[in-house]
Amino acid sequence: MDYIIDHFNEIATGVFMACFAGWIGWRTWRKTRRITAADNFHSSVLSILEGLYPVPSNWSDNIDSFLRSKFPALQSAVTDFRKHLTFSEKTSFDHVWFIYRLGKDGREIDKQYYAQYLDGESATNINGKEIIEINDGKKNFKHNVDALLKFAKKT
Repeated sequence: MDYIIDHFNEIATGVFMACFAGWIGWRTWRKTRRITAADNFHSSVLSILEGLYPVPSNWSDNIDSFLRSKFPALQSAVTDFRKHLTFSEKTSFDHVWFIYRLGKDGREIDKQYYAQYLDGESATNINGKEIIEINDGKKNFKHNVDALLKFAKKT
């Protein structure tokens, strides 16, 4: 016991250094896993949405059916990547994923609703005035996929 008391500073320093080295190792391991997950997510999304993103060179006439067919693979990539996000990032990521699947005014019970990716016009009546909005489906799609992939670039 006297030895511990006499050499307390050296022992405390050794314990602190061991803990610090362990923390550095854990942090490095976690960052490496996050970078790998981000790379995998990015390449998976590009592979799944090949021909649609980043340049819509193979835009389908029936984009709704096409995106529904790609949904299981994309959902798998999203779920795998989500595990590597921090709590605050998960909330934002879930919101971006929601908007990709359902649009800004979507309902969770629908699971998938891709009307936001259809070109066309919609009329809204605000205070007795009819406002016509032009929907650019390809632009909306690129914006939403960019928002998803932005999380993979935060490594």
